[in-house]
Amino acid sequence: MKTVQKVAYNKQLRQEAAWSLLAADLAPEYVALLSHHLFDGERRLASSILHERVTHDLVLLKEQGFTDITTDDARPLIRQWVTNGYLERFIDRATGEEVYELSASALQAVSYIDHLAQKRTVATESRLSIVIQQLAQLASDTDPNPDSRIQSLLEEQRRIQDTIDKIRSGNNEPLSKEKSLERTREILNLVYELTNEFRQVRDKFNSLNQQLREEILESEESRGGVLEELFAGVDRIAESEAGKTFKAFWVLLTDIKQSAGLDDAIEQIMEREFAPSLTREERKFLSGMTRVLLARATEVQETLQFFARSLKQYVTNREYLEHRRFTELLKEAQLLARDIKNDISPHAKIGFTLDLTSVKFSSVAQMLLYDPFYHHVDIGITMGRLPKLSLDAVGSMVANSEINMKELERNIVAMTDLTGQTTIKDILNKYPAQQGLGSIVGYLFTATRHGEVSPEGEETISWTGADGEKRRARIPLVYFRKGCLNGKQKHARKR
Repeated sequence: MKTVQKVAYNKQLRQEAAWSLLAADLAPEYVALLSHHLFDGERRLASSILHERVTHDLVLLKEQGFTDITTDDARPLIRQWVTNGYLERFIDRATGEEVYELSASALQAVSYIDHLAQKRTVATESRLSIVIQQLAQLASDTDPNPDSRIQSLLEEQRRIQDTIDKIRSGNNEPLSKEKSLERTREILNLVYELTNEFRQVRDKFNSLNQQLREEILESEESRGGVLEELFAGVDRIAESEAGKTFKAFWVLLTDIKQSAGLDDAIEQIMEREFAPSLTREERKFLSGMTRVLLARATEVQETLQFFARSLKQYVTNREYLEHRRFTELLKEAQLLARDIKNDISPHAKIGFTLDLTSVKFSSVAQMLLYDPFYHHVDIGITMGRLPKLSLDAVGSMVANSEINMKELERNIVAMTDLTGQTTIKDILNKYPAQQGLGSIVGYLFTATRHGEVSPEGEETISWTGADGEKRRARIPLVYFRKGCLNGKQKHARKR
């Protein structure tokens, strides 16, 4: 019987968009396009941008010999994705433009394929360690006996004290590189899953919003209760199970102390010896993990607030009364149609004429031609001032980039050993910026810590960008003196 139930349940699941996407004949192409444009980087795109990018990829696929997709126009393909439930389309309240994003089902399918593509050991020590720690913590937190809880805490205290004594005695063995990488990747996988689950939380709020509106319109018993609570200012969506769960998560994520501790931990991990062994994508995601979590949670928070406000306005503005009248009229019309369906043919004339809307046509000669002279600006072209890089923003730019700071520091040491004192302009003349603007930002970041910034002086520097174009900028005048980095180098050797 269980097999029969599972088969019936699987048949029902097969109708969902996630299964439909994975079982589609063009699943490799569809998943690749959806993942590249709406999963790997940006999670939302305006309709014009998505159409342009998908069309470009369709042409590229055909040039490379992938001819299974016959169309070069992304518009019918995207319409099909919306119909099949792979994409959701809505109007951006800020811009008024159509915006697309992956549906919750499509997000599950794309995440599943992305998980299959990752090479990971099935059973790892770190995963087992997480399970053991969580079970031990759960057993302790749910223990009603205060004596056993105190005993457990005392044992934990002795274990911590033993570890402290070993470290003080010089027996400090940090986690090996292999185990450190393994544990870091397990944490990243948990965060990946967490960010993808925000989409499902938004869908729960959407379903709850629709359910409450239906209760107001249809259920006579619950209508009074819902209206009474809403008029009293009770936020039914925020007070739901999903709302309370997300509220607890949001408070934890936006707590200043917790957020600062998380940022410090990430910064320390990025400085460990095993960090360069992570892939570039893993390092990028780890360094911006707090920002990504906050961005995903902010989307859900804004959706929660929007639904709560719109539901309250729906009631206080008496919109539900008009909708209720429409619902009653529709039900009345359906009852009348059911009563006369056996007496009157659907094609019989009933003596009623319905005037449809129409379009007003006009002559082409009445249209005004575009005259570019009306947009002509009769002024000369002036030279713009060179941009000035601010030292205040340099720190955050370095933290979010892949700048080779060690190479820049070697260049500074080499120039100061040669001349005794140097500036960024002198260093660039000797050692061109290998990473373009990234090298400039790295020099300025080092200057804020180890250089002497002139309060009034400036200098103009130039470099060649990754696209081969020459660029210039005005920066504060900074002096590096011989031995300015010695303290940092000694600290690094000590560590």
